[in-house]
Amino acid sequence: MDFLFDKAGAELLFNYLSLKDGRKSTIMSTNLDFKRWHEIFLDPVLTVVLIDRLTHKAHLINMGGVLSIKSSVSKILNSEKYNLP
Repeated sequence: MDFLFDKAGAELLFNYLSLKDGRKSTIMSTNLDFKRWHEIFLDPVLTVVLIDRLTHKAHLINMGGVLSIKSSVSKILNSEKYNLP
């Protein structure tokens, strides 16, 4: 993993999400399944609490994975509008 949170960073993120709860929208994007978030936050208990806070009253949208996104971008870039070789 290239991006890791130490305990203080994870607690800061939790506090930030808690302060916004019910007042502001939050959009997060990740290609990492929730089951693997402990690899980023390193503390399993704090990871569960963060996921709980983030998903409380949330709308989760599965974008279909990387392959779907790559396919869409490829179609756009190869369209006549961009006149790419």
